[in-house]
Amino acid sequence: MASVRTAFPLPAPGGPVGWRGTRGRVPETDSLERNLREADAAVERDDRERYAELVQEFHDLLMVGSDNSKLRPTTGS
Repeated sequence: MASVRTAFPLPAPGGPVGWRGTRGRVPETDSLERNLREADAAVERDDRERYAELVQEFHDLLMVGSDNSKLRPTTGS
């Protein structure tokens, strides 16, 4: 099975302008990188429940890191 990191790589610093390029390194970047490492480990362990939690967390972090008030994390709803 492919790793999450190779399936959905984050852009390299100085790469194309995107959410990361327009605001610089936001605190959520570190959390996203940790999340991807943990997701890779969950896949290796075949821990589907933890992987599902990490997928939700990943999307919540994207919304928070986007600095877009129209986006709201769904955790806890």
